[in-house]
Amino acid sequence: MTGAIIQARMSSTRLPGKVLLPLARKPVLFHVVERVKAAKRLDRVIVATSTEQEDDTIKAFCKERGYDCFRGSRDDVLSRYAGAAKQYKLDTVVRITSDCPLIDPFIVDQTIAAFESAHCDYISNVLPGERTFPRGLDCEVFSRAALEKADTQARKPYQREHVTPYVHENKTREFVIGPQVNASGAYARPQFRLTLDYPEDYELLAKLYDVFYKEGTIVSTEKVLAYLDAHPEIAALNAHCVQKTA
Repeated sequence: MTGAIIQARMSSTRLPGKVLLPLARKPVLFHVVERVKAAKRLDRVIVATSTEQEDDTIKAFCKERGYDCFRGSRDDVLSRYAGAAKQYKLDTVVRITSDCPLIDPFIVDQTIAAFESAHCDYISNVLPGERTFPRGLDCEVFSRAALEKADTQARKPYQREHVTPYVHENKTREFVIGPQVNASGAYARPQFRLTLDYPEDYELLAKLYDVFYKEGTIVSTEKVLAYLDAHPEIAALNAHCVQKTA
C-alpha cells in the first residue's frame, strides 16, 4: 500500500498556527489534504500531528473532515512517520509537509512512478542535485523498510526532526537512492516560493487563492506559475524570504 503522510502541527516560530490559516475561507491543511488526495497513485492520505495539547485542534479538524490522523512525538518526527506507516500498514511512504498548499498531485504521481521504476529505497524531486521545482512542490518517496531502519538507527537530532536525512545522506551506503525527479516545462520555476513559512508567504498564497480558487476544485499549479511569470510584482512579495533550515 502506498500512502502519503502529511506532517502538521500548530507550533511555528515564524507563523504560529499557519496550517489552519484560511486560504479562500478554508484552512491551509484542507487544501493540502485535498490536493494530495487527488493523486492517482495513492491508496491513503494520513495527517500526522503531535500528541501535544496545542495540536488537539488538528485532530479535531481531521475528525470533522473524515481525514485519517495519527499522533506522535512533536519533535521526533521520524518516529511519528514510522508510527503512522506501521499503523496504516504502508509499504511505500510519500512525505508531504503541511506548509505546501499548492502541492501538485501530478508531481506527487510522477515522483511515485519514478520510485517504482527505479526499484530504490528513496527518491525525491529536490535531492540530490540542485532544486528545479518551485519551493512548495517538494515530494519524497521511500520504502517503509528504509523508514524503519532510519527510525532504529538515526541518532542525531536533525535526522529525527527532518525524517529522511539518515536515508538520503546514505553515509552508511545501505540504501539505494534513486535519481532526482527534475522539473520540466511550466514547472521549472525554482525561483518561486509556494510554501508557507513567513507572513509574506501567506500574503502571496492568499492573493493566489483569491484569484484562482473555486469551490470543489483544486487550483492549477501550472496556471499559478504562469500567473507569477506574468505578474512579477506578486512573485516579489516573498522573493526575499530565506527558507528555514531548522
